[in-house]
Amino acid sequence: MKIINNFSTLKKDKKFDEMDLLFWKTSCLKYKELGYTLKLYCKSENLEFLKENALYDLYDEIDTEFLDNFVETLNIDENIFWSHRKLRCIEHEFAINQGQFIYSDTDVICEKPLKIKENTDAMFWQLENPNNNEVLDFSITYIPWKHLSKPANYKLPSYCTRVKSAYNCGIMYFKSKEIFLDYLKQYLDFVTGNPGKIYNSLASTEVFASNAEQRILYAYLKYIKANVKLVLNGRNRNGLSKNYNHYFLYKALWKEFDKNSQKDAITIIYYCLYTKYMNYLNNLKVSKGD
Repeated sequence: MKIINNFSTLKKDKKFDEMDLLFWKTSCLKYKELGYTLKLYCKSENLEFLKENALYDLYDEIDTEFLDNFVETLNIDENIFWSHRKLRCIEHEFAINQGQFIYSDTDVICEKPLKIKENTDAMFWQLENPNNNEVLDFSITYIPWKHLSKPANYKLPSYCTRVKSAYNCGIMYFKSKEIFLDYLKQYLDFVTGNPGKIYNSLASTEVFASNAEQRILYAYLKYIKANVKLVLNGRNRNGLSKNYNHYFLYKALWKEFDKNSQKDAITIIYYCLYTKYMNYLNNLKVSKGD
């Protein structure tokens, strides 16, 4: 099974901290250890960054052609819908790949394989639930639809109106191209020409991407009665698990540590990873005949 990563949202002036890089490397190493092949979508301008940070050799395949030549023809503000190119990469992978694959964020770490049963139509990281009633709560991501702008002449599908849950898309798997493309159409209908404005709410415009990508996804798959598997089930839905972890859930906590504590932790993690990482690179050289 192939794991797909995407590096398409990187800006030249964006800074990756050491924990971002550590989780990315660890994610790759764990997937390789479990027997997956790794593919990365990025731009040619990102290759030097990958080499400088010892990420380049962790991938079996790096595709720069697609994003180097990608031009979005629809009226979509990618500064607001920041996960858009991830979905375009998945769409492209379906167009060129006859086999099955799993999309993974670069900060997802799996200690065990992602098991997919034959009757599974889709798989995602976990279920996210906002408040149980449709009362505005400024602390949640999935605010009521009435607070989110819509494209001109757009009508929210009836199956979306009462949905309060969403799928976290740190992991995304679709059994068939048809299911993904049907969902993608629902997503594109909402984001194309959408000005990304929020009314009567203090929520950030970042909530738009989550609602467009993750909430519509949940609503649509529930509507078609798809058989969906979650990496983290209801018993450990907070993103903390012995076998599966997602760094974004730790970021706020990590920032609370003082700089010295952060430095000590990074040193320990680097030490633990060093042997595994060097063994992988040495084995890679042997397999390539270097």
